[in-house]
Amino acid sequence: MTAEEQQPLLSRSGGSEQRDTRTAFGKRTKDGIGKCIAVLRGLWPTCQLLVFPLLLGLILSVATPAEVDAMRSLSCVHYYSLHPSEKSDQKGLDSTSCQAPAVEVHFNSLMTRITISVVLANFIGMLFVGRTFTGRSRKWYTSLGLLGLALGRIPLLIMPLYQYPYLTEESMLSVSPSFMLKVYWACAVLGGFSGANELVTLTVESLAVDTQGPDQRSRLFSQLQVAQLLGATIGPMLGSAAMYAFPSLANRCIGYQHCLENSKLSSPRRGSRADHLLFNTASYWVAVFAAMFGIFWVLCVTNFRNGGENSALVAHCESCERRNAEQKSSSGQPPKYAWLGAFQRLVPVRIRPWEWDARILQFTVSEAFTAMMNEGVVVLILLMGYVFRWGSNYIAIGLTVSNACRLLMIVIGLPGLLALTSRFLSKPEEVSDLAQEQIDVVLSMSRKDAKHRLRFCPEHRNTREARILDRISPKQRTLLRLWRAEVDLMVARLSYFFNAISWLMMAYGVQRKQEWVVLTGAVLLTTGSSAQPMVRSTACTVADQIVDWQDSLLPSTASTPQQQQEDEKANLPDGADSYLVIVSTLLLPCLLVGLLLRNAIYGATVETFPGATFILVAALNIAVLAILGLMRSPPSFYLATY
Repeated sequence: MTAEEQQPLLSRSGGSEQRDTRTAFGKRTKDGIGKCIAVLRGLWPTCQLLVFPLLLGLILSVATPAEVDAMRSLSCVHYYSLHPSEKSDQKGLDSTSCQAPAVEVHFNSLMTRITISVVLANFIGMLFVGRTFTGRSRKWYTSLGLLGLALGRIPLLIMPLYQYPYLTEESMLSVSPSFMLKVYWACAVLGGFSGANELVTLTVESLAVDTQGPDQRSRLFSQLQVAQLLGATIGPMLGSAAMYAFPSLANRCIGYQHCLENSKLSSPRRGSRADHLLFNTASYWVAVFAAMFGIFWVLCVTNFRNGGENSALVAHCESCERRNAEQKSSSGQPPKYAWLGAFQRLVPVRIRPWEWDARILQFTVSEAFTAMMNEGVVVLILLMGYVFRWGSNYIAIGLTVSNACRLLMIVIGLPGLLALTSRFLSKPEEVSDLAQEQIDVVLSMSRKDAKHRLRFCPEHRNTREARILDRISPKQRTLLRLWRAEVDLMVARLSYFFNAISWLMMAYGVQRKQEWVVLTGAVLLTTGSSAQPMVRSTACTVADQIVDWQDSLLPSTASTPQQQQEDEKANLPDGADSYLVIVSTLLLPCLLVGLLLRNAIYGATVETFPGATFILVAALNIAVLAILGLMRSPPSFYLATY
């Protein structure tokens, strides 16, 4: 065959190879896009949840630069309405009027009373939630909490205020300063009754517990913390940017005798004269819009049933579960504790005549102590300025570095620490022979899927997970989940140990005025950022196991319709939801106790012993470490007791 005769064959062969290459490339591209879509679809339920803590952090912090100014302005105009003779300039335009020491005392007094009343209102509201909260009410409770967050900020959009430190002339107002204060106070208390951010956190964590297995739960709790931290970091910058972009956005008519013209200055401190500048409300509008977006996300986007499954299938499965639940009483505690609602889970469970299980109470005390420690960071900021003369720029840089270290620890360090702990922590003998595939399936499935859905839903019986779980006994499943809880518990103990060492180092550094020791302790403190999420994850698993044991002791006979109605009224959340209700309710009172302790100790020791507050925080960490350290491992406690 000549070269001319061979040429068409070569051309056809080359064209075929090019077509094959294009086909293979197109197939690989299609497969890659399909895998990306599958990954995004798998991450979508988690992303739905992470939006809420991100919005919470943003809402609570976006108006922080303006909130203090707003309350100082309100307290200033209220003070001079009570003491008009003390005003240095009767026209009300002297900037020194609002900076007088007596006005500052009045401001502190008002803020203390408002804070205490809001905390009490929040506590009462969460007590009601603890009596009525169920998994089916998550959507409406989340909306209620976000609505409360917006309600507490709406008054500052419509109150007639000048930008601090300039005082509004009372003759220009159509409402009295006392009425303005009452409106703000009433809306703040109503927001407290709604549960606000505590209620939103409760519902999000409850949904996470219900839809995630133990292996993902602890990581998800940490991711929720990271999302709120990101929101708190973005919030002040976004609020400042909004005030800079809209310097004249203010209430010009409501509450004034006539509509006013606003100054073009973005801050009264930039002017060379006492310009009339109305209070800038841009950051508050951002907070209200964020709350409204959160309500939209609740009602239209988030699936509050279960991770994206078919709604008809979920409804069918839940009806089967309800029919099965009707054959049992709704309460796992004696009737005399029924009035406590979810808080009856705090009552130690009697196992034998002289043996009680008080672990839920122990975990609750640990979380209460952890909440009281939050004021330690505030004291650290104060002492860095007082002892080491740090300015606002250095403090801002320090907070940024600290937050970055916390993020790295939670995102990168925590998964590695959990994997290392689970590798070296021995499993109970009853599950030591299970294959890794079986362990992964048990730990990746939520409690609801493993216990109810695979049992009552025929559509789930043919899945791979169902076939694997059929070869694992209920006792082995419980032991595996408790072993995974022990992994979280070990990491929590380690975190509290590092926290105690860090606070002691900072106490020593402040007392000796050694700045590098304080900074080393502050960096080491970030390694214990996962302490609270790990305790909460462990407590949820243990609480579920305790309540499951209580339910197993109840008679399985069918009840009368009247008794079913009474049981429905006395219905309680499950173990994990009950624990989350308890800690969400106790959070703010414990924060308030920590605030009062900080004020008392810091004020009395700042001159003579500035590290006293750090020693108290270290002692609280040691107390929590002792509570968790003396607690038997969940699997061994289960085998020895239940």
